[in-house]
Amino acid sequence: MTYLFEELEHTIKSYYKIDLRQENRRRDYIDSRRIFCKIAFDFLKQSKTKIGRYLNFDHSTVIHYLKGFNGILKTDKNFKSNYDNILKDFKILHPHILLLQEKAKKEQLKYYKNIVKLLETQLKTSA
Repeated sequence: MTYLFEELEHTIKSYYKIDLRQENRRRDYIDSRRIFCKIAFDFLKQSKTKIGRYLNFDHSTVIHYLKGFNGILKTDKNFKSNYDNILKDFKILHPHILLLQEKAKKEQLKYYKNIVKLLETQLKTSA
């Protein structure tokens, strides 16, 4: 997965022109890391711990970035534009991430169907 992290980092660097793993509290650094975390978590299906390790941060920092992401996306037009463009470019370069996302959805659906079957069985036996 490091390869995809590196590719995502490279795509983000093409917009922000910074090293997002460098410790810095400037807004452009924070925004670039927020975008990295969002894409890595939602599309690459990576754990917060793995994402944090790659960025040289604790998993709680990743949680913080993800919690604030949607609010910033709604209120900051430049941030939204950068996110949309980075995501589009990353998907063009790596179309297989869409397959990963679709596979994850199917696996999640299968998991919930199994839980429903289990609960139905338990309900029938208890009645």
